[in-house]
Amino acid sequence: MDYIKNGIIMIVAENDAVGIEEPELRDELRTKYNIRESRGIKKHLTELANDRILLKKRKMSNIWKINPEVDFKNIASRFLRDEWNNELFMKTSYVENILTNEFLIPLVNNWIETCGVPYWIGMKGNIVLRPKIEVIESLFPSLKDSHERLFVLTRLARKSPFFLWLILFPEEGLNSLSSNLQPLIDFISQF
Repeated sequence: MDYIKNGIIMIVAENDAVGIEEPELRDELRTKYNIRESRGIKKHLTELANDRILLKKRKMSNIWKINPEVDFKNIASRFLRDEWNNELFMKTSYVENILTNEFLIPLVNNWIETCGVPYWIGMKGNIVLRPKIEVIESLFPSLKDSHERLFVLTRLARKSPFFLWLILFPEEGLNSLSSNLQPLIDFISQF
């Protein structure tokens, strides 16, 4: 059931700038997800509207958009850790419109202060990880300058589903990073 709802949300997010008419949405669901039953699609659309995730605007036919009042985290949590859809989600018009500097800079600053710097310092204290951390710091000297670091990390949040997930859900992200250093090295290598 979440699979179908996520498919609906993804299609609506791809067309969020102008919205998508319901017949076109049903056609895309048939094509992309092999979902054929109109009654089931209408049921899912109604549930997503009742959950205040989607918004229906009536004109000649129903036009669906992401509800502008919905918390971005509510939508993002469905896709950022989904390896099949996270890159597609990042490229939707919905995400591109949300990820402004005004939205990202406070999140990135909060992450740097509460998670990034303490975690980094903690890793440098680990004898096994210290050489890897020193290599990363030598490859990316901009991480030492606070203004440049903010610019780089804000840009990275627009490109990397993994880093966007880290700044939106820092506690969950730190737990994940603590158990596996490789994702950290992977997302820093995207610079």
